[in-house]
Amino acid sequence: MDGHCGATRYGGNCQGGSSGAWPLLQTDDLKAASEECLRQCSRCAQCRYISVSAEQKDCSWYARCDMSRLDRRTGGFVSFAANATIGSSVDYRNQVHKRRRRREARHRAAVNEAAESLLRGNLLDEEPRPRQWRHGILVLALGVLSLDSKREAARCWVERSRPCAHATPTATAPHTRRALRGGCARLCACRSRAAFSTQARREYMRQTLRPLGRSGLVYKFVIGTRSVQSLPPAREMARAYSVRLSRELARHSDLTLLARARDGSKAYTSEKVLLWLLHARREYPAALFVGKVDPDAFIVWPRLRSLLETAHAARGNTQLLVGYLEWVSYLPDEGRFCGCCGYTRSHATMLQLAKANFGPCATRRDELTRVAGPFAYPQGAFYALNAGLLDWVGARAHGLLRRLRDGSLSFKRSEEDLLVGYVAALAPNLTAYSWGRSVFHDFDSGSNPSDYYAIEHECLARYNVSKEQLVSGTASAWGTAEVLGPMSAVVHRVNSRAQWRRAWALAKIWSRLSHREGHPACFFPQEEMGDVRSAVTAMQAELFLPASGTAE
Repeated sequence: MDGHCGATRYGGNCQGGSSGAWPLLQTDDLKAASEECLRQCSRCAQCRYISVSAEQKDCSWYARCDMSRLDRRTGGFVSFAANATIGSSVDYRNQVHKRRRRREARHRAAVNEAAESLLRGNLLDEEPRPRQWRHGILVLALGVLSLDSKREAARCWVERSRPCAHATPTATAPHTRRALRGGCARLCACRSRAAFSTQARREYMRQTLRPLGRSGLVYKFVIGTRSVQSLPPAREMARAYSVRLSRELARHSDLTLLARARDGSKAYTSEKVLLWLLHARREYPAALFVGKVDPDAFIVWPRLRSLLETAHAARGNTQLLVGYLEWVSYLPDEGRFCGCCGYTRSHATMLQLAKANFGPCATRRDELTRVAGPFAYPQGAFYALNAGLLDWVGARAHGLLRRLRDGSLSFKRSEEDLLVGYVAALAPNLTAYSWGRSVFHDFDSGSNPSDYYAIEHECLARYNVSKEQLVSGTASAWGTAEVLGPMSAVVHRVNSRAQWRRAWALAKIWSRLSHREGHPACFFPQEEMGDVRSAVTAMQAELFLPASGTAE
């Protein structure tokens, strides 16, 4: 029967133990594995039942086993009594196993072939014949938060601020001699690596993003240029950085250089995002949505476009927020978030008095009257706002920018998505659409593909998609499976060029399946969330949202 009798450890006491296990020889044949396991069981006095997996190369034995309650969460196991004969049932399962292995091999070959075609520059449409969409409609103006604001650039700046260890005697100019000191030479190398990494990432991202302009998407890499703190202090290197950006902009026309936004540290992320939202609302007034995405988040545009269009068709007349939503609270009089991050409003309410991210909101229940929330906020890898919500946020953005720059609003991490979530939660006519973990997930999550398949098992089984087909066939740097399935729209933590190619290859396979099956509704799951607004007093709102004005 399918399943196993329980968890075991290798070895075990065959004279008085209750269970154990032996490793099997390398074989893909379930019948041969079962015969080998039975031979080993015959030499163990306590072995009454066995569970065998040719995939796991595992032979587990048990003194007792309830065959009516086998564990089927780990696939590939069959169990039977030690005195049983290997009959037609094992032969059938062996054939099923072999067919699954052949299908997995074909799937890996298809992923590798598609990834190689992208490497060669043969970029095909994600859908063979793109589904009908409203021609001429700009669905999403997407800002890619440049890596210039991420940890790599910030680390180089911090290291560069340290004094150089020693001078190198030379007859060159003083500023050149300073740059050649030991510490600075290392930091120049660090800056060069950071610049290369940033520009190289943009190169392979635009390879897959640029063709999507034909189907309702415009993208921009967002870079702040207000301060030179993100740039090397030496003037000549600052000029070189500026020249490099200018050349890249002239060549690709896909950079947005925000003159009023600082860069080079995650502390400036909030003002960059606010200024991008203001810029995009002016630059693309006809866009249904304006969004923000991290540079390590891969978007599957056919799925994402359908989800956005569905939300717009249902609630486009409201102030609309779309993304993967969690819950948090805010203390307006202290200017800090607290009780993060709840999966539901009730969970976040419990976290207000518990040890949580950003600390508890209060120590006693009677102190919760000063707490704003809980309210929903979009996880920062991707989110989108429609025109109505953009106008609400924009009317308050300049006052928020002043508070960010004078330090009266302070954040430590994940600040910009919480900030956007709180401002949105004060909107009087807010509607939110939230995606589940099969639509918005990490590429290398250790719990996938099992969790993904468990969530969408009914739909996947209906279209003959196995758990093994959800993976790329290549392990991540952490040793976990790389997962992208038919429901995936935003896939986070795609960290390298090779991973980007494999994610694109998987997305292409599922887009073809979706097209072939007539775009099944279960491939596009999302939930309209009610009651996502923050219940705050007018005084609390004013503490957070000061009167707007003209930004500096």
